[in-house]
Amino acid sequence: MDVKVTDDFRRSVLSGLGIPGPAAEELIEYNKNVFKFPERGNVIRLPLTDEAFVSDWIEYSQIIEKAHSFMALKDKLIELNFPVVDGISKTPGYKATQEKGFEALERDAEEGLRLDAPEKIKIYLHQTIAGKIPVISVSERDDFKSIVSALTCRNEPVELPASVGAFAISGYKNRDRLAKISGSFLFGKIPKELYQDKFIIISRGFYSGIAPGKIGMTETEWLEKSMKIRIEHEAAHYVMERLFGSMRKRLLDEIIADYMGITAVEKSYSARLFLDFMGIDRGTLSETGKARIEYYRGELGDEAFNALKKLAELASLNIETLDAEMRNHVKTRFHFMLALSRLSVEEIASGDCGRLLENAFRMNEQLMQYV
Repeated sequence: MDVKVTDDFRRSVLSGLGIPGPAAEELIEYNKNVFKFPERGNVIRLPLTDEAFVSDWIEYSQIIEKAHSFMALKDKLIELNFPVVDGISKTPGYKATQEKGFEALERDAEEGLRLDAPEKIKIYLHQTIAGKIPVISVSERDDFKSIVSALTCRNEPVELPASVGAFAISGYKNRDRLAKISGSFLFGKIPKELYQDKFIIISRGFYSGIAPGKIGMTETEWLEKSMKIRIEHEAAHYVMERLFGSMRKRLLDEIIADYMGITAVEKSYSARLFLDFMGIDRGTLSETGKARIEYYRGELGDEAFNALKKLAELASLNIETLDAEMRNHVKTRFHFMLALSRLSVEEIASGDCGRLLENAFRMNEQLMQYV
């Protein structure tokens, strides 16, 4: 279906829900599906082979296992040589390492990333249909904040609400590997995929900051399920980016990722869980007073944002029904995830969602082979 026909259908869905023109046009732009599927005839064979960075992260996992400390990676991840301090990224010493790498590092035994329990931090490789993805698993909440600040914000402190317990990182500049390969590219530009890494940082805690009593689970049960949901959620973002070239803070991405998380721990998808996670209907808030869906609002005005919450509810209810009906004949939850990624939020929320998903399954069968 071409873009114009799809957008006209999306407008008809929004009109049917009583969403006025200006708000509808905001949603048409916001909910645009930017995933890039291969042209007909270009078959993707799954699972994909591992990306170039994976072998280094296998080594990193072995290093910290032997040393019993995450800080043993100071010679590999340059940001571990600096504390998290407001304004540190603007200091001459820090800026020099960002430009020149380890050769510009002035080592100080007293400096470095301050962690409460570096011995409890582990690295492992999580298998996905798009290849393995490294996972940094952090036990202590403060250590999680410090590592996120160091590796994603140039050691500048970042505030994280309770609803954020994981990060999928794409484009991390690995200066250790860059130094190793730079000699092979004396007269040419080094391809980014050879030195930019992707990985996941996850923490221990309740998923989306939801207390176990709110969803009828014991603390032990919910902590265990939260970790599984978190890793499957972030892994889904990695899969979408590697297969289809996009990872954005948008509701569609979260619908797909939470689908994978929920179905990893439950026999079938639960709309109730998704709505609780997003803070819709029951008003589940983080300590900043924001429901999780607020973090995916973008520039939407109030009317469009309220409509987005309604679309999220309708989409989740459709997914719950169709997941239960279709899972047997579409083989796996991975097939269902890939089919969802072909649709827009409006299409998933529509009364035609079942037909559209069936069409997506057929299209994917022609483009993807599982070996």
